[in-house]
Amino acid sequence: MKLVIWISACFLTGNFIFAQVPPTPAEVLKVMEKSDLSYNLSELEGEITCPDQSKNTISEHYVLLTAENGKSLGIQSIRKDAKVEFDKAENFFSSGNWDSTVYYYQKALEKDPSVSYIMTYLGQMYGQKKLYSEAVVWYELAIKTNPLDFMAHWFLADTYWIMGKTELAVNEITLAWILNRNNPRIKISFFNIMKSAGNSEQDFDFCPQYTLEGNETEVDLKFHPAWAGYSMVKALWKFEPGYSESKGVKRGLYSSQEEKEAMANLVAQLQSSPDLIPTNPAFSCLMAAAETGHFSDFYLFEMMMKVSPVISCTLPEDVLESLKNYILKVRQKKK
Repeated sequence: MKLVIWISACFLTGNFIFAQVPPTPAEVLKVMEKSDLSYNLSELEGEITCPDQSKNTISEHYVLLTAENGKSLGIQSIRKDAKVEFDKAENFFSSGNWDSTVYYYQKALEKDPSVSYIMTYLGQMYGQKKLYSEAVVWYELAIKTNPLDFMAHWFLADTYWIMGKTELAVNEITLAWILNRNNPRIKISFFNIMKSAGNSEQDFDFCPQYTLEGNETEVDLKFHPAWAGYSMVKALWKFEPGYSESKGVKRGLYSSQEEKEAMANLVAQLQSSPDLIPTNPAFSCLMAAAETGHFSDFYLFEMMMKVSPVISCTLPEDVLESLKNYILKVRQKKK
């Protein structure tokens, strides 16, 4: 095989800080050297722009449903008789008649007290009237009824912020962002509250800088030097015969193991070349996440949930708590 690229010697000696050590960059390179494929590696010109995920948001009212065989994700339903009252409330809301809106929301809730988003909308109405304590009661009831109600967390955070209860606002807006990762309006509230709390306002996208093409005989890989280790792993998983199968994954199928292996090689490279870290806030955050036990949280929040935000609705409480700690103690840690 042939390699058309300069690769730093220190890059080949990077150490990992993970319990289960994936192949090192040097080992990845050896696989390429011994391969029957021809790997053509060169430097990427220009910059790859991350896909805009601002419209990839959650709009459904998701809820966890309990069954004999466990819990499943479903969409919150509303009884037909309650829906009649709910529609009346929505019509009054559209016309700006707040009192009638509240009246018919409450009528709808009387007929179906399981619908959390009606409670959220009632909280919103009391907020409109600047009756913030009453609004908080309704938002908290909505969250108790359905912890996945991202809108209740969001509106509760904004209400706490208005009331000067910044730390409570920080907690709720962080949960709201986790539960609807790409919602641009939640992000605005999030960073406003972070600023008030003295947390970092820096944002970033984890955007790998490489292109990869190939066939049964030849692979063309172009990458920014900082992404060498990451992209080389990606090349092996996609094209090297038997490589993914050796990891227990059928070739062509997605596996989180692939992504974590690629990210671990990126960490190894950054450990060996720390001068690269300040050039990219995502690198700084990845290294801090790896060093503080939040590597999986970085993977979930910065990658998986950007592509599939509904994942957040299926996560157990301990994972949600870990994600919240990652965001507040690593990603947006206090200045």
